[in-house]
Amino acid sequence: VGSADAQSVLQSRGVALPPADEQKGEAAGASGGPAAAAPPSTEVQDALNTVAATVSFNQLSADDGYDAFDVDEDGQVSLPDLRSAVQTLQMDMSEVSVLALFSYLDDGGTG
Repeated sequence: VGSADAQSVLQSRGVALPPADEQKGEAAGASGGPAAAAPPSTEVQDALNTVAATVSFNQLSADDGYDAFDVDEDGQVSLPDLRSAVQTLQMDMSEVSVLALFSYLDDGGTG
């Protein structure tokens, strides 16, 4: 479980995350680049860690892990998909955490 890497799983599915140096607070704006994205809240980071640990514990590849969350198999993880996967995979996440995670990963709300 400790070797779960949420960032690799998310990036393999096309979720754009800021580079590691920006996540640690080194603003790219100082070098003339775009400002760093806000780091995830503690609640979102905990939810990401739970997802990564679940994928790792179940020995799922990145693709299989994504498929486990894309319940209706439409190629997108919608909020209902995420809620269903959290329940099916018996992740101990509150509704608030599910909503925070979904909002963080899908700011357009499209899945």
